[in-house]
Amino acid sequence: MSIEYILRDAALNAQNSFKGKSFNIGYCDLNILPEEKRAFYTDEGLDRRCDAFEKIRDRLLTVRQPSNRIYDYLVSHKNSFLVGNCLLLAIFALQYLKKTHKTTLCQLYYSPDTNISELTSLLTLQLIVTLRPYNHAFALICPPSYTLPKPKAGQIYLPNQFPDDSWVCDPWANIVCPANNYNNQWSIRMREWNFKGKNLYLSRSNSPQDNDYNLSPLGKYAYTIVSRSQTTINELITIYPNGDSKITTHHSSRRCNII
Repeated sequence: MSIEYILRDAALNAQNSFKGKSFNIGYCDLNILPEEKRAFYTDEGLDRRCDAFEKIRDRLLTVRQPSNRIYDYLVSHKNSFLVGNCLLLAIFALQYLKKTHKTTLCQLYYSPDTNISELTSLLTLQLIVTLRPYNHAFALICPPSYTLPKPKAGQIYLPNQFPDDSWVCDPWANIVCPANNYNNQWSIRMREWNFKGKNLYLSRSNSPQDNDYNLSPLGKYAYTIVSRSQTTINELITIYPNGDSKITTHHSSRRCNII
């Protein structure tokens, strides 16, 4: 089983758990959609999805709940009309990887004779969040290393610079790829969504409105998210060769501003 297969499984399970999809994706012209899909994206449909998302946000994110509790809630309600965003999808994917694929990940990344004392960093699953004014979250899987320093919750990555041989799992944008190809895949996805007539509602709460902000996937704050945004490790799951794991976080219990 390859890392790509595992991450695509995590992304698919995250996507399938949200029957109402993501509240912040719409269409500029409903006439381009098949008639059976239009009701989902009308003003009434968008209002219904926003209301459903706000209920989840108020329950899980207004006072940030631990990610394992968020995951357990989403799993127990997956047959209801759940509506998510990039953060909830990324949290689901990370927790799913930990609960479902931890053993396989250990087999992929640790050899039977791995000497943990010689490693400078262990296998980690990272919840990555962009810094203002950008507004996105995704999962990053970083292999153990004999040279790279140990990652820490709260650590900041420069734009489009991630650890060697790491992989991105971004269920919101439906991207699974090596991290060094993420910007290219993101650009392709935004051009594809623009061609399909999609709108993205990516303004960040509690941030001043920028006159350059617009709803286009090719807009300043959508198309350049990967290439220009600094990111931080919001949550870090360290997986040891024996299968044990440890979670450290940088988020607080204050209101979450990733919408």
